[in-house]
Amino acid sequence: VDLFKKIKDTFGMRGAEEKLFKEMKQLDVLVIDDVGVETVKTGHEVSWNISKWTEIIDNRLNLPNIWTTNLNDTNIAGVIGSRAVSRMYENSMFFDLFTEDYRKSKLIAQ
Repeated sequence: VDLFKKIKDTFGMRGAEEKLFKEMKQLDVLVIDDVGVETVKTGHEVSWNISKWTEIIDNRLNLPNIWTTNLNDTNIAGVIGSRAVSRMYENSMFFDLFTEDYRKSKLIAQ
Protein backbone atom coordinates (compact mmCIF):
# COMPACT_ATOMS: atom_id res chain seq x y z
CA VAL A 1 0.00 0.00 0.00
CA ASP A 2 2.83 2.42 0.89
CA LEU A 3 4.60 1.73 -2.40
CA PHE A 4 1.49 2.51 -4.41
CA LYS A 5 0.94 5.69 -2.38
CA LYS A 6 4.54 6.69 -3.11
CA ILE A 7 3.95 6.12 -6.84
CA LYS A 8 0.77 8.23 -6.69
CA ASP A 9 2.69 10.97 -4.89
CA THR A 10 4.87 11.33 -8.01
CA PHE A 11 1.87 12.41 -10.12
CA GLY A 12 2.49 15.82 -11.63
CA MET A 13 6.21 15.72 -10.81
CA ARG A 14 8.11 15.35 -14.06
CA GLY A 15 10.44 12.36 -14.04
CA ALA A 16 9.66 11.43 -10.42
CA GLU A 17 8.00 8.08 -11.20
CA GLU A 18 10.84 7.09 -13.52
CA LYS A 19 13.32 7.97 -10.76
CA LEU A 20 11.40 5.82 -8.28
CA PHE A 21 11.42 2.84 -10.66
CA LYS A 22 15.14 3.35 -11.32
CA GLU A 23 15.78 3.30 -7.57
CA MET A 24 13.74 0.10 -7.20
CA LYS A 25 15.73 -1.52 -10.00
CA GLN A 26 18.99 -0.73 -8.19
CA LEU A 27 17.95 -2.50 -4.97
CA ASP A 28 19.85 -5.70 -4.18
CA VAL A 29 16.56 -7.37 -3.21
CA LEU A 30 13.03 -6.01 -3.39
CA VAL A 31 10.65 -7.36 -0.76
CA ILE A 32 6.95 -6.61 -1.07
CA ASP A 33 4.69 -8.00 1.61
CA ASP A 34 0.96 -8.64 1.10
CA VAL A 35 0.82 -8.42 -2.68
CA GLY A 36 -2.70 -7.61 -3.74
CA VAL A 37 -3.83 -5.78 -0.60
CA GLU A 38 -3.65 -2.40 -2.35
CA THR A 39 -5.50 -3.63 -5.43
CA VAL A 40 -8.81 -4.56 -3.81
CA LYS A 41 -10.69 -1.47 -4.96
CA THR A 42 -13.27 -0.65 -7.57
CA GLY A 43 -13.39 1.17 -10.87
CA HIS A 44 -10.48 2.87 -12.65
CA GLU A 45 -8.09 2.45 -9.75
CA VAL A 46 -8.10 -1.35 -10.12
CA SER A 47 -6.85 -1.14 -13.71
CA TRP A 48 -4.22 1.42 -12.68
CA ASN A 49 -2.99 -0.84 -9.86
CA ILE A 50 -2.89 -3.87 -12.15
CA SER A 51 -0.92 -1.86 -14.70
CA LYS A 52 1.53 -0.73 -12.01
CA TRP A 53 2.00 -4.30 -10.75
CA THR A 54 2.99 -5.38 -14.25
CA GLU A 55 5.37 -2.44 -14.51
CA ILE A 56 6.96 -3.15 -11.10
CA ILE A 57 7.48 -6.83 -11.92
CA ASP A 58 8.80 -6.06 -15.42
CA ASN A 59 11.22 -3.58 -13.86
CA ARG A 60 12.55 -6.29 -11.53
CA LEU A 61 12.74 -9.24 -13.99
CA ASN A 62 15.86 -11.36 -13.42
CA LEU A 63 16.58 -9.54 -10.15
CA PRO A 64 16.11 -10.94 -6.63
CA ASN A 65 12.59 -10.32 -5.35
CA ILE A 66 10.46 -11.63 -2.54
CA TRP A 67 6.70 -11.33 -2.93
CA THR A 68 4.38 -12.45 -0.16
CA THR A 69 0.63 -12.71 -0.33
CA ASN A 70 -2.32 -14.29 1.43
CA LEU A 71 -3.84 -15.03 -1.99
CA ASN A 72 -3.53 -18.41 -3.64
CA ASP A 73 -2.26 -18.85 -7.18
CA THR A 74 -5.81 -19.24 -8.46
CA ASN A 75 -7.15 -15.87 -7.28
CA ILE A 76 -4.04 -13.64 -7.31
CA ALA A 77 -4.38 -13.18 -11.10
CA GLY A 78 -7.84 -11.74 -10.57
CA VAL A 79 -6.40 -9.20 -8.15
CA ILE A 80 -3.09 -8.08 -9.71
CA GLY A 81 -3.67 -9.26 -13.27
CA SER A 82 -2.68 -12.36 -15.19
CA ARG A 83 0.17 -10.56 -17.01
CA ALA A 84 1.80 -9.65 -13.71
CA VAL A 85 1.39 -13.16 -12.31
CA SER A 86 2.79 -14.70 -15.49
CA ARG A 87 5.90 -12.53 -15.15
CA MET A 88 6.27 -13.56 -11.49
CA TYR A 89 6.83 -17.14 -12.67
CA GLU A 90 9.95 -16.19 -14.63
CA ASN A 91 13.09 -17.42 -12.84
CA SER A 92 11.11 -17.91 -9.64
CA MET A 93 10.57 -20.38 -6.86
CA PHE A 94 7.21 -20.51 -5.12
CA PHE A 95 6.72 -21.62 -1.54
CA ASP A 96 3.33 -22.32 -0.05
CA LEU A 97 3.46 -21.60 3.65
CA PHE A 98 0.35 -22.54 5.54
CA THR A 99 0.45 -21.66 9.22
CA GLU A 100 -1.93 -20.68 11.93
CA ASP A 101 -2.56 -16.97 12.29
CA TYR A 102 -0.09 -15.92 14.99
CA ARG A 103 -2.44 -13.12 16.05
CA LYS A 104 -4.95 -15.71 17.23
CA SER A 105 -2.43 -17.02 19.75
CA LYS A 106 -2.19 -13.53 21.23
CA LEU A 107 -5.90 -13.31 22.00
CA ILE A 108 -6.59 -12.93 25.69
CA ALA A 109 -9.10 -15.42 26.99
CA GLN A 110 -12.23 -13.64 28.10
